[in-house]
Amino acid sequence: MQTMAKYDPKSLHAEEFINDEEIRATLQYAEENKNNAELIDAIRHFHYDDVTEDLSMQVRSREMTREYTEKLVMKITRRYLWKLFMPISLRHIRTVVRSVPYL
Repeated sequence: MQTMAKYDPKSLHAEEFINDEEIRATLQYAEENKNNAELIDAIRHFHYDDVTEDLSMQVRSREMTREYTEKLVMKITRRYLWKLFMPISLRHIRTVVRSVPYL
């Protein structure tokens, strides 16, 4: 098995932008599927213009980001309110109580 040089599409050396293994695998796949009418028909009718992004994933992503931001803001707000209004002795006691499981 040959190792391919770093991919460089602007190179003047074919070895740097052509991978013999990929070409052979593609030709083998084509030979194995040359009678696969369903695959050939799907390829024949494929157009990049027909490809659309799944908008539901974008919406879900935005919802997750918003939820995460809200949780983070609430956590930071609680922390600083606790530090601002609780006496140092209560903060020390809380720290000790919370660290007991890790001892």
